Amino acid sequence: MDWLDAGILAVALVAAIHGARVGAAVQLVSFAGFLAGLILGTVILLAVEPHVGGQVAKTFVALVTLMVPATVLAGIARRAGFRLWRALRRAHFGVVDAAGGVAIAVSGTLVV
Repeated sequence: MDWLDAGILAVALVAAIHGARVGAAVQLVSFAGFLAGLILGTVILLAVEPHVGGQVAKTFVALVTLMVPATVLAGIARRAGFRLWRALRRAHFGVVDAAGGVAIAVSGTLVV
């Protein structure tokens, strides 16, 4: 085991801890909100882009129209996910949610 393996293992361990704390519900709902925001941003971009001149301006408009809706909707979805997380904890499904959160967080980390 070399330093790269140890680094990957350390990052996966941190992701597992974070996934257990946050849970699967929050992660999945946040991701869905982010995707919905990207779709909305794409629709806005396709409507606005023909009216923008210059390559630098088009690039800037593309970044803004994609990232702003995605970030805003991901934040809103994360708040909704925390409400779902609380409901799951009250219904005694917290362990299942935490285990799913570990699986999602570690899988996502190792894919990246």
